Amino acid sequence: MRNLKRALSMALAAVMVLGLMVVGASAASYEDFTDKDEIKNSEAVATMVSLGVISGKDDGSYDPAGSLTRAEACTLIARMLGGGKDPVLGSNIKSNFKDTQGHWAETYIAYCANLGIIAGVGNGNFKPDDTLTGSAAAKMVLCALGYKPEFEGIGGANWELATNTLATKIDLYNGLETLNPSATISRDDVAQLIYNGVQAQEVEYRNLQGDYSGTLYAYDQGSMLENRFGVVKVTGIVMANDEVALAGSAVQKDGKSAINVVNEVKYGSGSYTGLQSFNVDIDASMIGQEVVIYVKPASQLNPNPASDAVLGTPIATANNTVVTTYAKLDGTTDPTWSKFLKDNDLTDGGKGYVNYAEGTVNSNARGVELTFIDNTGDGKVDIKLAVNKTLAKVSTYNSTKEYVKFSGDATEYSFDDVMGLEDIALNDYVLYYVANGNAHVEKLTAVTASLESYKVGKSATLGGVTYKISGLTNNAGDLTTFDGTFDNDSDLKFENTYDLYLDNDNNLIAFKLTEESENKDYAVVLDAGLDYQTITSDPTGQVKLLLADGTKVTGAIDMEATQANYKKADSANADTVANFANNFVKTGGTKRSEFVGTVVTYTKSDDGYVLNYTNAPANTTTTTNVVKNMASMTVGGSNVVVNSSTVFFFKNNDDTSVITGTGNLSSTAIVAAKVKDVAYTGTSTKVAKAVYIEADPGTSTSSYAYVVKGATVKPVDGVNYEYYTAVLNDGTVTSFQTATGTNITVSGVYKYETNSKGVTTLTPTTADVDGALVKDESVVGYISTLSGNVIGVTYNGKESFYTVGDAKVYNVEDTDNVFTTELAKNQSVVISTKTSDSKVVLDTIFVTANDVSEYGVYLNGTKVGDYKVGQTVVVNVPNVAAAGDITVTGATRTDTSSTNTATFVMPAGAVNVTSTYALTYENTNAKVYSDSACKNEVATGTKIVGNTTLYVKSESNAASQSELDATNVTLKEVTAAEDGTSAAVYSFTMPQAATNPTFTQK
Repeated sequence: MRNLKRALSMALAAVMVLGLMVVGASAASYEDFTDKDEIKNSEAVATMVSLGVISGKDDGSYDPAGSLTRAEACTLIARMLGGGKDPVLGSNIKSNFKDTQGHWAETYIAYCANLGIIAGVGNGNFKPDDTLTGSAAAKMVLCALGYKPEFEGIGGANWELATNTLATKIDLYNGLETLNPSATISRDDVAQLIYNGVQAQEVEYRNLQGDYSGTLYAYDQGSMLENRFGVVKVTGIVMANDEVALAGSAVQKDGKSAINVVNEVKYGSGSYTGLQSFNVDIDASMIGQEVVIYVKPASQLNPNPASDAVLGTPIATANNTVVTTYAKLDGTTDPTWSKFLKDNDLTDGGKGYVNYAEGTVNSNARGVELTFIDNTGDGKVDIKLAVNKTLAKVSTYNSTKEYVKFSGDATEYSFDDVMGLEDIALNDYVLYYVANGNAHVEKLTAVTASLESYKVGKSATLGGVTYKISGLTNNAGDLTTFDGTFDNDSDLKFENTYDLYLDNDNNLIAFKLTEESENKDYAVVLDAGLDYQTITSDPTGQVKLLLADGTKVTGAIDMEATQANYKKADSANADTVANFANNFVKTGGTKRSEFVGTVVTYTKSDDGYVLNYTNAPANTTTTTNVVKNMASMTVGGSNVVVNSSTVFFFKNNDDTSVITGTGNLSSTAIVAAKVKDVAYTGTSTKVAKAVYIEADPGTSTSSYAYVVKGATVKPVDGVNYEYYTAVLNDGTVTSFQTATGTNITVSGVYKYETNSKGVTTLTPTTADVDGALVKDESVVGYISTLSGNVIGVTYNGKESFYTVGDAKVYNVEDTDNVFTTELAKNQSVVISTKTSDSKVVLDTIFVTANDVSEYGVYLNGTKVGDYKVGQTVVVNVPNVAAAGDITVTGATRTDTSSTNTATFVMPAGAVNVTSTYALTYENTNAKVYSDSACKNEVATGTKIVGNTTLYVKSESNAASQSELDATNVTLKEVTAAEDGTSAAVYSFTMPQAATNPTFTQK
């Protein structure tokens, strides 16, 4: 009720307030206010707009923090008394206040003064443009309601105290708990105050006999809302509109919606109650939510929703919590369902609906639109609505008989039963679902992209975007369903381009092959120069190119077309043909190094070679050595894939050669410094098209690296390989190409060896457990001690100490941003080692988390505390009869003989400790059960987990025997007895000790 009153008070207040705080008509609705996010009493303002009382300021704002003047307050009160309309006053009305004559609000001020609602400030003045305090605003509302200053003490020296006392008494300050009534009141709070007033009772003073003499008392005369506005507030749950309906209701006629009225609203001799059809068009997005509507009954005698007018638009109440997801959630085999609800401050419950028909909803397939609705404000879900769409093709569009059909569905859907018909045509691909006999359709537009990488059973990356597997059904027979496999001929292939069809959350449902894009011609600029005696304003020049087929050609440059291309990359140095020629082509030009010795694409025109830069030259240097069967390069700080199509241009002094494909490279590595330019395409995933190298041999010395779990699968010359992101001991991030089946599932330090084909073998290191390092061991755990150059690392409950020495330290929490860092306590680390002077010492410390994770430990459902991963935990348990009566779930118990403790090493996850105790009772008079329905009996002598709730019921239904008393446990009645029909059901909590309760019949 409190929430309902607050919603009403905010809404009506809004109505009145804004009427008087008039200002332009630029905002057509609450949603149009430019500052709506700043409005505190949003329901109030929205209601005001809905009732047509205010539109907002000329600049489109509402200005909730703005103040109210005394003159504006008079306007507000006048419209409040007029039911949202101006009072009818003559043009000759004059105010008696000296400072209001000729003022824009003079007639409103005179009106309020005449009714005794306001008084001046002395000396015959009113100060109409002064701001209003909360107390002054409250006094005006009280007087408007009929309260008399002479009877209530709200005039004179103590007027403010008396005003605030009375205002509090009749709930004018509801929802304004933080208001300082002595300070200037904001427009936002005035809305709340006035609406509370409209909700309050108007009063009239009479004596106990009902006349107007002697001692008088204030008598209620009904609320302003009904008296002045003739409006009734109705609150209810939206069950249907003219498109869809939840099970139990029906699709409505055009412009109508069905609302299940929460609390009966009486009016005249009738009422609004239960499921009613109102004259209001409510959007389908509000189905299942609690809304407020304002109804103006057509008859003073009896309400009739079919003919009564609904003012404005429905307003969702503050009771609603609505959360929508397309995520894959499972409520049976894993905790994703409960975790999602918990993360959104909700608990499970309520009815489930699939495409608006009642059904079981306890899990969700990825791509299905699942909406959880709590419409009572108690944090418990009331409605679970799953909208499960299907991908199909419009297989029939019969304009003569006016029906459509979708592939995989034999139903003929009449044009009248298709929502979205105007957007579709024959052979369109669509998403659709059927609810209440209507097909709801949306046309799909394909995304065209090429495969760049994939993870089996999980996702594929195309065009720089990673798409997960959608759970929606594909009924389009000419599309291939994406199922995450990459083994069959029909699956996604790296060499092809596809049309992708996505669900509403951008997950991939299905695809089909498209034509591949045309390959470009790549070359390397070996030399260039301007022609002798060229005209400065119209220079000409020559270029020497190394083409992809290995030939070298020399010819004229189409200077104008080439300059236009380079201007896109460097508008300062290539802004004109002359500047391009002097800066890029001319020997000694300041930008010549970004032209000669770079990879370009080319075409030929009548004027010569048209050259185009490939990537910004400053961002095409690499830190990766070039070697046979390599998988990727780090170019300009980004990872660039190289493959069997990559063209490698070589120049060694005057010798040149071209090799296509990484498999044809030499097994002797070429150092990164010899790579002069790389041309690549793509955004998220970049693919090298051409590489220019001045070759020299080189080798790598790294032998250990931090390897991140989870492989990306890519093909090289038709063979699939697994690629793992790794951080070397110098902080360099690289990608290891490994054989299929490597299957790294735990991130950590691995020994790596790369063969002549560029394929790497990864061998896990052994985690040290005693502080005495040996070859091929690593250190794993969290830093529990930090003292000078010595660290203590805790792993599996044991702390070992190591000298840091000259070990390097890198933060690898994000392998896209590896950086050097300082050691600190509680960091999670993995550490590689090396041999130095015949001793194994720390080499590189990889910080995987700046603060080691902590997880909860629970004893019989009650949280004991949070503990760090790797920490030894000892939980004190109330004594049990045998050590086996203590169970640890989520960790391995180490003190298996103890009857009063549970000891274990904290894992990466919650741990539950349970202890069981014998329950012994005489079952002659009563029996104990594990469920409130008393279906599953608990035999005497059974061992029960401490703190478990159990149930007990008398064995007799007779009135004298159906109720129970107990010793040793405390009973709480769950279900009352019905004489001769059923015995009372009680609950009690199992103590954390063996217990022998006695149950006696009353």
